[in-house]
Amino acid sequence: MSRSEISKIPSEKSVELIIYISSKLKDKPNYGSTLLGKSLWFIDSMNYLKTGKPITNFEYIKQEHEPTPEPSQFLSIRDVLVLNGELEKVQSDYFGITQIKYFAKREPKTNVFKKDEIVLINNVIDSLCDINATGISEYTHRFISWIVANQKEKLPFYTFLLTSKEQEIKDIAWAKKAIKSYNKKKKASVWSENYPPGYTIRRTEKFVEKSHELGKRFSRVPELIKAIDWVLQRNPHRFTNVASDYYLWVTEELSSNDFPVVKIFYMINDDDYEVILIDIEEN
Repeated sequence: MSRSEISKIPSEKSVELIIYISSKLKDKPNYGSTLLGKSLWFIDSMNYLKTGKPITNFEYIKQEHEPTPEPSQFLSIRDVLVLNGELEKVQSDYFGITQIKYFAKREPKTNVFKKDEIVLINNVIDSLCDINATGISEYTHRFISWIVANQKEKLPFYTFLLTSKEQEIKDIAWAKKAIKSYNKKKKASVWSENYPPGYTIRRTEKFVEKSHELGKRFSRVPELIKAIDWVLQRNPHRFTNVASDYYLWVTEELSSNDFPVVKIFYMINDDDYEVILIDIEEN
């Protein structure tokens, strides 16, 4: 059996989390299949942010309105649970819209989860339980990964680390100073991991050295760099154009001490379809 085939076999936690969410949300009038899928994505993403790994073994993709579990994984598990009598599929009316609900027909096996996982799961469910499908979709549309990804594209968990905020005057000044010190004629010497098709990502020696220094103080900097590569390979023009082909991106604080808040300075060469990462600094 291949690794990809193994990954599609539902873990016990994947099954029990579906049952747990369905049980917790059963009395909420806004509960439906959309809220179930969103809860799974937020729970896995938040646990990845906290621990470096999701709770389930689901993969997630960009759908038209929001991120969802990969259908070939999730739908087959859900349908088997219905067939086995562990979930009940019910249609109901919600303000004139037909809503599909899945109700747990047994108690979840909570012993498969760690205590801190239960706390996180409950916190996410509590934060989402009173939001309708439209509100949840609008909220997920603010995530950079969802904005940048193509339809049906897989959303790696490290893309949940992608944030941005408004630049301050000092950030713009830092970028303009970096422009003066950067020699455009000197080619960046280090290649990043490629995610074709898209822009090729290059890094200057300065960017690599400063990334390594950040990595000595923040253990998960490599994941953040991978996320930076991922978004710039797809849409490098979405951040602030400070001068000519030069761009600035400032991140927001994440709820984890393993990641720094950084500002990233880079240049776009549209003729060669490449991005050159010039400088990075803790903000």
